[in-house]
Amino acid sequence: ADILRITNTPAGGGIVALEHTATSNTFADLDAPYSEDSRVHGLESIAYFVANTGRVNSRNEPIRALYRQTDQLTNTAVPTLVVEELIEGIESMQILYGEQLANDNVRYVTANNVADFESVRNIKIGLLVSSNNEVSPTLDNTTYDLHGSSIAPEGTAGAATTHRIDRRLRRVFSTTVNIRNR
Repeated sequence: ADILRITNTPAGGGIVALEHTATSNTFADLDAPYSEDSRVHGLESIAYFVANTGRVNSRNEPIRALYRQTDQLTNTAVPTLVVEELIEGIESMQILYGEQLANDNVRYVTANNVADFESVRNIKIGLLVSSNNEVSPTLDNTTYDLHGSSIAPEGTAGAATTHRIDRRLRRVFSTTVNIRNR
């Protein structure tokens, strides 16, 4: 299989020639010649992230959400990005990659600590979700553990990530997803 960006607009029907010049691809060459019964599938690049929505709650505090950014990977060199808000109330997202080691053990690390992405067998996704408005009878001064990342109350000494001390209801949700990898 090859991943490439098609640089021509092929005519429909029958056998078509797909051009893939080096100006829009890393290489113009394919790994092998393909026969007439080969299949071509479209590819998308999708990134998930947490950001401010630009909206505020009843106390004029920012509302955050989980977003998805899709690049349709059209035949132009300029990305065609589509950004969609998915879920309101997501304060933080942490992802760990389960990398299978030579001894068959799995270690969970952040993306910048993965030694070999082809050895990644699963991912752990953790979300800190909060209500938009204050609904809890008590102030939330809890430190949340999100796959090894501590999300502490504001003002906590040495905390890299914090949340407001308020009456919002917060919960951690996490899942582990097995992936197929080469």
